[in-house]
Amino acid sequence: MNCMAATNYNTLIEKLREFTRKYYVNQLIKGGLYFGALLLVSYLTVTLLENFGRFGTGTRTTLFYTFIALNLAILGRYIIFPLTKLYGMGKTLSNEEASVIIGKHFREVKDKLINTLQLHEQSAKEHDQSLLITASINQKIAELKPVPFVNAIDLKKNRKYIRYVAIPLAVLLALVILAPNILVGSTERLLKHNTFFAPKAPFDFILENTSLTGIKQEDFTLKLKVTGKELPAEMFVEVDGNTFKMSATSKSEYTYTMKNLQKNVDFEFNANGFSSQPYELKVLPKPFLQKFEVHLHYPSYLGKKDDILSNVGDLTVPQGTKVKWDFYTENNECVKLQFQDKQLDAVREGTNLYTYQGTFTKDDNYSLSIKNNYLQSHDSIKYALNVIPDAFPSVTVQEEADSAHLKNLYFTGQINDDYGFSKLLFTYRYTKSEDSSKMRSPAVSQSIAIAGDKTMQSFYHFWDMNPLDIKPGDEIEYYFEVWDNDGVNGAKSSRSERRYFKAPTLKELDKQTETTNHNVQNKMESAIRQASQLQKDMQDARMKLMNKKTFDWQDKKMMEDIMKKQENLKNTVNDLQKEYSENQQKQEEFREQDEKILQKQEELQQMMDQVLDPETKKMMEDLKKLVDDNLKDEVQKKLEDMKFQDKEVEKEMDRMKELFKQLAFDQKLTDNIDKLDKMSQEQDKLAKESEDKKSDAKELEKKQDDLNKKFEDFKEDMKDMDQKNQDLEE
Repeated sequence: MNCMAATNYNTLIEKLREFTRKYYVNQLIKGGLYFGALLLVSYLTVTLLENFGRFGTGTRTTLFYTFIALNLAILGRYIIFPLTKLYGMGKTLSNEEASVIIGKHFREVKDKLINTLQLHEQSAKEHDQSLLITASINQKIAELKPVPFVNAIDLKKNRKYIRYVAIPLAVLLALVILAPNILVGSTERLLKHNTFFAPKAPFDFILENTSLTGIKQEDFTLKLKVTGKELPAEMFVEVDGNTFKMSATSKSEYTYTMKNLQKNVDFEFNANGFSSQPYELKVLPKPFLQKFEVHLHYPSYLGKKDDILSNVGDLTVPQGTKVKWDFYTENNECVKLQFQDKQLDAVREGTNLYTYQGTFTKDDNYSLSIKNNYLQSHDSIKYALNVIPDAFPSVTVQEEADSAHLKNLYFTGQINDDYGFSKLLFTYRYTKSEDSSKMRSPAVSQSIAIAGDKTMQSFYHFWDMNPLDIKPGDEIEYYFEVWDNDGVNGAKSSRSERRYFKAPTLKELDKQTETTNHNVQNKMESAIRQASQLQKDMQDARMKLMNKKTFDWQDKKMMEDIMKKQENLKNTVNDLQKEYSENQQKQEEFREQDEKILQKQEELQQMMDQVLDPETKKMMEDLKKLVDDNLKDEVQKKLEDMKFQDKEVEKEMDRMKELFKQLAFDQKLTDNIDKLDKMSQEQDKLAKESEDKKSDAKELEKKQDDLNKKFEDFKEDMKDMDQKNQDLEE
């Protein structure tokens, strides 16, 4: 087919398409009139039926959905269907079908239009005769061009269908004007087809309950108010087919309580032959906590057996206890635990079992609430959780010193804890010493055996400081420290009171020695005077007894005085021995003694031990017995024997005094020599430090001042020694 023939054919097809569009526009106009008419007729039908029939909810529901379904079908058939064809959706009118419709209107072109379409289809199949067919098509198209195909559709013919809409519309308008309540009331009842509309009574039923939901196993009270010109004298409620009289709280207000709800309840109110609309009370299952168990898993170090408590919410547990709750519920979907600083959901372990566990180290409060998909328990149960922390252990100590050995200390103590112990140590360290190595040394601890599982126990400890090489002026701090067995926070410790052992300084030792030596010397002189007086008294007693034949009471009194003085002399010598011995021991504990001085000390000690030997003591005992027996001659003889003995005591005491003075002088001399040697060493050391340019000048000056002061003290000691030397007898 040539270009001209193709153009002519396309023009023909376009004219057919214009006809098809107008065809469906005509269908749409006619369908719209049909739909409007049927919509109005069906609406009037159902509203008038409802108005006169006053149907129940079931019939009204049927009418409502029938009206909707019918009009949806009409809408689809007469509006939606032609509208889709107009926009080319789905199968539309074919060219052949359009030609048939056009041919019915224009009979002179009927066969020509159809033959043209057929020849076009034939030309596509028979290529050998295409020129002849094309010529025939062009001839027929030329004959069809003047014909207006769209005129085959006359839209004005649709006017005749307007009457189908006008009649029901006029009826509708008449009802709107003359009886609008018919349409309004019926339409409302049809729209609310599931709602009951009671016959109009001279009063209104007003249900005052804002919600018609009850809780299972609880009561629910209906509250009704009646308003209107004529109020009923009585009011009844029909509950699941059973009628009950309501209680009047006033002329227009009534109540009725439904007891122990178990399921949904249908009810309506009746009075004077009129009924309210039906109601339904929905009964919701109430969440319920049947019981709960608390499992207490104590920290293992307590050695305490785990516990299970039933329905006990307030808890008092040791710190670190793992607590597990098992909640057994009914009609429940959630268990919440609200602690002071967090809110948690219990874990659902089964249909009605919820659990939660946690480890607690401090006091807390918690509340328990349950709920399901419908409601939450109104009561939130509150409990207290008290946590008992592992207390610190305690240690108390009593100390006793050995009066004879200052470096021996005895301790008795007691330790206490709420659960037990891990260890007990005795610790000491140097806090003051001229020996810098001692100051740098770490603290030394000695372990003391204890029972770990006993919460209260006593302990004993002996501390021998002799191996420590304590020098004069040293200071040692010591204390006891106990650890508990806390398995949660780690072992905690407590210390006893810090105490200090302070070795006397050289200056204090010197002063103490001076004091003791002075006391010893005074006691020696006192003993000498007592011995001299005792000899004189014995001489006087012998002279008096020589002129008497028997004892009288005065003689006995005289002898008792002599024996008492003898006893006093013995006590003075004993005190002298004790004080001298203690002083020597203290001196030996804190500084080394010269060998010669030790020999003299031993010699002096022996002399003290022999001053009142056993023989002297026996003579005094014999004398007392003779006096008691009134044996004058034997007493006189015994006094004569004792005269020589007491004379020896006096001489021995005098020798002891001189030896003691010599010993004190030698001791002082030795100490001063040591002091001088030490000061010399300190001066040499200070001189070397002065040569070091990095040394602190102020510190060097201070050390020099201290050394000068020591030297001044040394000179005073030397003056004292010179006096002691002059006091010595030849």
